Amino acid sequence: MNPNSELFKVVFLGDSGYLYQSLILGRVGKTSFIMCSESRPSSEYEPTIGSDFHVKHYKVDNSHVRLQIWDTAGQERFHSIESSYYHRVDCCVLMFDVTKNQTLDSLYNWKEKFAIMANIENLEHFPFFVVANKIDLDESGDGKHTMAVNDLCSSGNFSYFESSAKKRWNVENIFQSIATTMTQTRGERCDQVLLSSAPVKHGRRSCC
Repeated sequence: MNPNSELFKVVFLGDSGYLYQSLILGRVGKTSFIMCSESRPSSEYEPTIGSDFHVKHYKVDNSHVRLQIWDTAGQERFHSIESSYYHRVDCCVLMFDVTKNQTLDSLYNWKEKFAIMANIENLEHFPFFVVANKIDLDESGDGKHTMAVNDLCSSGNFSYFESSAKKRWNVENIFQSIATTMTQTRGERCDQVLLSSAPVKHGRRSCC
């Protein structure tokens, strides 16, 4: 690990499923998406209890970047996401399942909850990534989800991607794009923190 690498915290939000006749339905595939760079099949991934995070390493120009990627691991089913999950977040990924419209509709609530819990004062400049997962299962071809996403992303700093965790399609490209965005906007985000927070003697990372 490069000792000079920068660390950025990235959180994933989106529906994790609801119970119906003993089946968990509505998962958008966050855990599979995060873990699909591993060699085992995505069908083997099981939700864990409590917040979990993974670290991915990327190179952007001459900078080494570490993404600390946090997964809610199913806590949202019980409305019990730990407050530490939202602490000092650099980027938020809002994920939905293209085959389930309700998971896209719920992103509005996830965005609002994130803004409150993470204490984000200026959402216009905070980097959000909206990811349409399970695109390989989208047989409609009507583009309705794209129109809805455009409405969600109409204001603010949003980037939109489509992916398939199962097929491992576009996943690494999304993580690389997040790493690039983090290095390009770190100065802006540090300025926001300095303007909206009281002086702090000890920080987790340097803004220089």
